[in-house]
Amino acid sequence: SVKNTRRLGKAEKNFFASALDEPIKYEAPNRERIRFIDLFCGGGGLSLGVSEALRFLGYDPKCALAADLDAKALSLVDANFKPALIHNGDVQELLNYQVDYTGVVEKFLHKPEIVHDGLSAYQNKIDLVVGGPPCQGHSNLNNQTRRNDPRNLLYFSVPAVAVALGAPKIIIENVRSITKAHENVIPITRKLLRNSGYVVDEIIINASKHGVAQTRERHFLVAQKGGSIDLNSTAAMLEVPKL
Repeated sequence: SVKNTRRLGKAEKNFFASALDEPIKYEAPNRERIRFIDLFCGGGGLSLGVSEALRFLGYDPKCALAADLDAKALSLVDANFKPALIHNGDVQELLNYQVDYTGVVEKFLHKPEIVHDGLSAYQNKIDLVVGGPPCQGHSNLNNQTRRNDPRNLLYFSVPAVAVALGAPKIIIENVRSITKAHENVIPITRKLLRNSGYVVDEIIINASKHGVAQTRERHFLVAQKGGSIDLNSTAAMLEVPKL
């Protein structure tokens, strides 16, 4: 239920605005534990969103690993989410993999494999991999290396980690303009995941549709093993454009 008295016109907006006022107290008991990994975690925005969503659905979220180059950002994630493992370094140090950047070969040239001792213990034990790869190379505000930035290729490390661990679900967040990346990271990622047994969909979400006071658009790629993903219904509910 919504706690405050503000009415923004949409139930979804009311919910998110209410959540900003004070922590949400969920009535549903925590049941099954869901383990997730947050790559390029920054200060933990995706960890927060995933944890709140899982608690809302009655699950018990646990961050198995948080990885980022920024030690100060990692300290925030450590304090708030207590990940079992912390990797302060390049995400690509966690695994070996190889991608055909031309997109001609639609499978990983070298099947992803974990080389991090601690993370390897979570083989087939991770339920969800989330990541927000560096967006500077895709941002329209970047007038120096936009569309031609080596960090753009780090996007592939998120699906690679998921495939290496056998994680059944993936969420990757980035700026909207990633769909126009010179490296074609989105089309290639879709092919890599489909050839690894995932179904894939993508959507653009505008933060203003959730009661946030800014027109912040973000691209989300969602994948899971088996079944189907229907983001059309989600797009209609939130009134956001479907790709």
